[in-house]
Amino acid sequence: RDMHRARSSLVLSAVIALSCTTLAAAGPPVSDTWTAPRNQSSASATAATPFTVMSADGQRIVQAWHLDSDKIQVTRTTDGGQTWTDPVDLPMGAGAGLEDLAASRDGMHLVLVSRRFTGVDNQVSIARSHDGGATWTGPTFLTNPGSLTARAAISSDGQTILLVWTQTVSGTTRVYARVSPNGGTSWRDAELLSAVGFNSATPDVAMSATGTNAVVVWTRSGGGQGSVIQSNRTADGGVTWASSSILSTDGEIPHNPQVVLSTDGVRAATVWSRDTGVGRIRLAKSKSGGQVWESPITVSLSSLVESAPAIAASDNGMVINLVWQMSTLTYTKIANTCTQDWGSNWITQQVLSQKDVPATGPAIATSASGQRVTAAWTAYSNSNFRTQTVTSVDGCVSWTPHRFLSDPGWDSLLHNLVVSANGLRAAAAWTRYDGVNDRLQIARGSITTIPGAPENPQATPSDGSATVSWSAPGDDGGAAVSSYTVTANPGGQTCTSGATQCAVGGLTNGAAYTFSVTATNSMGTGPSSVSSPAVTPQASPQPAPTPTPTPTPDIPTKATVKATGGKSKLLVTIAPDRGPTTQWRFTVQRKRGKTWRTIGKARSTKGSKHRKVIDLPRGSYRVVVAPVAGYTSSTSKVVRLAR
Repeated sequence: RDMHRARSSLVLSAVIALSCTTLAAAGPPVSDTWTAPRNQSSASATAATPFTVMSADGQRIVQAWHLDSDKIQVTRTTDGGQTWTDPVDLPMGAGAGLEDLAASRDGMHLVLVSRRFTGVDNQVSIARSHDGGATWTGPTFLTNPGSLTARAAISSDGQTILLVWTQTVSGTTRVYARVSPNGGTSWRDAELLSAVGFNSATPDVAMSATGTNAVVVWTRSGGGQGSVIQSNRTADGGVTWASSSILSTDGEIPHNPQVVLSTDGVRAATVWSRDTGVGRIRLAKSKSGGQVWESPITVSLSSLVESAPAIAASDNGMVINLVWQMSTLTYTKIANTCTQDWGSNWITQQVLSQKDVPATGPAIATSASGQRVTAAWTAYSNSNFRTQTVTSVDGCVSWTPHRFLSDPGWDSLLHNLVVSANGLRAAAAWTRYDGVNDRLQIARGSITTIPGAPENPQATPSDGSATVSWSAPGDDGGAAVSSYTVTANPGGQTCTSGATQCAVGGLTNGAAYTFSVTATNSMGTGPSSVSSPAVTPQASPQPAPTPTPTPTPDIPTKATVKATGGKSKLLVTIAPDRGPTTQWRFTVQRKRGKTWRTIGKARSTKGSKHRKVIDLPRGSYRVVVAPVAGYTSSTSKVVRLAR
């Protein structure tokens, strides 16, 4: 037996308090709102053994139940329970009872397990749906006569289905399993999981997300030995199974084991109650998918008789939540504990039910993170049994006030409790006597709390500031995020934005900063994000001065004049050559006494040699060339004309 179980060095008294505390109220802001009860079954027959499943997003809910008229009925919703289809009869045959209902993560693939008396003995059959319960195929009989209780598990994609049942063979009751790798189209042969020569009962099963790993647990008795909790496992989708392991210790007299398995199939935990001496709640864990188990521990240490445990775990298996009932000589109450670190530490055991109000039959369901937990039970209040619930959003440290879901006046009995993957949608189902029959009822819960942490903060530095961007939290707490706040470290400078980006000012250039972000909704502000990578603001570099361009010297011009035509005309030539189409402009000046005066208007040279002949009277003359871009002005020498 010890080959399948590791010895635990855990000192129980160091991690589990020896006393119980009452319901803790302090904690993150949270609001839980539940709808009024809705009748799911008709008033003409008694409904029994209901099962309820919910998709990960909380939108698809399917319920099945058995009627005393030998019918199995199903109803479904695709909008979170706002509207429901009329109940439909499944053709499972006369005398069929309901054993289980399992669903894929998206709620589209369902397997319903029924046990029916076929005229000789009981046999187990299934019905399947691959459209969220709109249509069904079956029944498909999968066991031999003599079958008793049955449970089912289904992979996240709905393709791997595991059926586990007990069956009487040669005077003893054994545990068998069959697996379908293709959504129920075909099935592998039945595998015997329990040891021959003993009686096995109350099996439970858990499967990894892919369907590759599965763990089955049950109670074994007889064979001249005391009762024990046994388990078996598969790591190849049910192709092969290991030898069974014993989880409990000698002389415990254990009952009703329940098992959970992480989505990766690595961490498993099994809880059960024992009757030796004062009833206690026991737990065994495995971090090898059920291959090796640690020695069991006692998680309940009150002085009361404890029984009826229920277990729920996070997707990674690290967070384990437990509830159970504790009995006094006069009444029972509901207790709870949980661990956030795979059992290294447990919170102080709490009483969840109301003081002096008898309570029984607890159920618990948790979000994928394990931090949002809803518990429910049947409480006796004012001469009626009624369904009651509480919710925690901090991993079972604090809880909302008690809330009755079923109406007074007639007795009700809780059967099912389910929550969505984020823990913000919940549904509880119970049967309630109406004076004639038991009717199936349901209430839906909406949980609202602070948002999660924003994701992936990044910063871009600038002069004395930084622009920070991030992604919205994956979980808004059930209410839209209204604003974000960024905080710098060191310094504590902040900025607030309704978008996923804002600039933090007042930073010191040359100093390194990281930034964290919080999100706020109508319930308050959530936890901080991880810090961004460090950045260092820097002063903006000064632009280099624009150099003053060195002026390009103008090309000098030269005006030449001489007398021609018997010294009666003035020949003007201007250099340099600017081409035949670009001529020079100039003026002619005549000397009067000591003063030079311009004669007439400005003139232009002609031809490729830039010349001009001007007929002028007797006198002294010179020419002034007008400056143009890139060329200087110039003045010619003086020439005297005579007639």
